[in-house]
Amino acid sequence: MSEMNLLNLAVDTYNRLLPELRQKLNQERQTTWTRATALGTPRLSQMLEQIQPVPFQTIIIGDCQDGLPFLFDLTQPENGAVLVTGDANCGKTYQLQVMVESALRLYSPHQVQTAVITEHPEDWKAILASPSRSKYCHGIHSWHDRQTTNLVLELVSLAEDRRNGRRRGAQVLLVIDDLPGVLDWDYEVQVNLHWLLQYGPQSGVWPLVSIGASQAQEMHYWVDVFRTRLLGRIDSMTLANDLGLFEGNRCAQLNAPHEFIVWIGSDWITYDLPALDH
Repeated sequence: MSEMNLLNLAVDTYNRLLPELRQKLNQERQTTWTRATALGTPRLSQMLEQIQPVPFQTIIIGDCQDGLPFLFDLTQPENGAVLVTGDANCGKTYQLQVMVESALRLYSPHQVQTAVITEHPEDWKAILASPSRSKYCHGIHSWHDRQTTNLVLELVSLAEDRRNGRRRGAQVLLVIDDLPGVLDWDYEVQVNLHWLLQYGPQSGVWPLVSIGASQAQEMHYWVDVFRTRLLGRIDSMTLANDLGLFEGNRCAQLNAPHEFIVWIGSDWITYDLPALDH
């Protein structure tokens, strides 16, 4: 058979098979998309259903790569305050929201209370502003609101009383979304908040704090007190190692804004943030 005949045969065969090839390609794309969806991060409500009963006084941090939930134990004060850090748009606020939402879904108001300090109160209204959540919430406060500094002083007083065996009650989640706002406060209030970061968990007052990675590098006095650190994507390896306290954290490889990493025991654990149901 001549080369021309071979070419014509090849073209004819290709044209006849083209519809089948296109159909197969579309099926593979659909299968890939379906598989990605099936293996993707579940909704928080699904996670809560799958792990019932949830261990007492734990909240959900995320969904680990092995399919198991990453839980944070509020009965272990040695875990200390929680720092969430990473580059811009890595999901820091969303990580805080996951922790708060899981706590509010798992526990009653006499078991868990929360308060939020943020430059963007609108980010928190979907979670905390509904009438059904009012019993849980001590308010969504701006950094520049006078009530915000009063809140810190009240929580310090509560923690000190509990250290002395008085005023038992609910665990308090103090959410501080974007820590650098504290630098605008009076020195006395800053000292009180720093004390809460160090000693609040021993009295059931849990600071959950976010800060940008580049800003954290300039605020060692504040950042150094955190024992638990949840890291989102950080492109600078030097900065990631500094904030993570341990090397080899692979922060530059994380997928923003849903993937985070944390040091547990002797290794780094990667996890995804579940989807909220709002």
